[in-house]
Formats: sequence, C-alpha cells, structure tokens
Amino acid sequence: MAADARVDLDDDAVSRHPELGLDSVEDTGERPPTSLEIAAGKIDEHDHRGTAHFVQIDPDGSYVEEMGMIPIGFDCVGTGTSLTTMDELIPLGYYPVNFCDSSGNPTGSKLYRVTKIILSQPHIQGYLFVSCISSQQLDHTARGIIAALKELYPETGGKPNIPMVFAFRGSWDDVAIDLFHQHGIADSPWVRILGRDTIEKDAAVAFHEVYQVWKEMTGGLQ
Repeated sequence: MAADARVDLDDDAVSRHPELGLDSVEDTGERPPTSLEIAAGKIDEHDHRGTAHFVQIDPDGSYVEEMGMIPIGFDCVGTGTSLTTMDELIPLGYYPVNFCDSSGNPTGSKLYRVTKIILSQPHIQGYLFVSCISSQQLDHTARGIIAALKELYPETGGKPNIPMVFAFRGSWDDVAIDLFHQHGIADSPWVRILGRDTIEKDAAVAFHEVYQVWKEMTGGLQ
C-alpha cells in the first residue's frame, strides 16, 4: 500500500479528468489562472493533435510598465525557439507578456483560437510569431492565424492596427507565406513576413523596424 504519492498532470490531459475539477495545471505561481489561461486550457479539450500552451507572464501589464518596456503578444513553435527569441527581443526593449508554444503540428483551428486569445490582451503593442525548423505543417498554422486576423480586423480584411512579424520556417513554409500574400495581409505596412533563411535575431530586428515605423506614423495609437 502506498503511504503517499505525487501526480504530475499535463495541461493537455485536464479535459480527460473532469473528476479533478481543474481548469488548468499550468504553473502560474501563487496567483489563480486568468480567464484567458482558462480559455486557452480548453483548446485541446476535444482535439489532441498538437498543442497550444498559453500562460500570461504579465496579465495586467504592470510589470512591463514598471520596467519601461514595450508589451507584445508572442507565439512560437517550440520552447527553445521561444526562449531564444525572447533573448533577442528584450535587449531591444520589447517584453512578451505571454508565453505560448503552439507545436506538435496542431490544427488550424487551434492556431485560430490561440491567436485570438493572444491578441485579446488589451495592452499589447505588437505580435510576433516564430516557427522552428520542424515537420509542422505551417500552411495549417497560417490558415488558422489568417482566420483569426480576419475576424479581429474585419474592416481591413485582416490587416492589423499594430505591428506584427511572422517567421515561417519549416514544412510548407512557402505555402504559408503565399497564403498571407493571397489574402492581402502581407501588404499591410505593419506586417513583415519572413522565411526559412532567417534566424530568431532577424525576427526580433524585423519587429523592431516595423514597430519604429508604426510608432512614428501612428503615435502608437491602435
């Protein structure tokens, strides 16, 4: 008979154990999960293809404001890519207010939902998506992101009112890039699309360049 036990439950398995009464098992420290984290935790509920982990690092933007940095939304394919990209963004003055890893070849519908969640953070002044070199079908990824952008910015056909950079590197990356051009989103002055010949630093520098133009032309107004 076991006198004691410890169980580590992956966030993707929460929906399969309703008897535990959990909304999320992501490590959010001492605070309870935010409404966006709870919503993101339900993305995998009925579809276990790939994953979409989302955690808010600075839910209300107060920490970023205190540091005098610029808050941005963030999504990467692979935790290693996330950490490397963050390391390149922070010296330039940008702070990702959320962590998101959409890897393992998730469906387009998962990217659609998690992109909407990331962009619903009201205090962000930009968005960056970077994929790693993997077998993930980036055409599905692109379709999900495009669907979210078109729903969030219907007046402009999906062209955002904040700077965004998308670095597609991996399987079907050429198709993903073509989709952004076909839908006209790549034509936005606030959007930069990068391909497999770029590294994480290139994505961070590209975002900095787009942000500076956006700030100069709009004064930072969304």
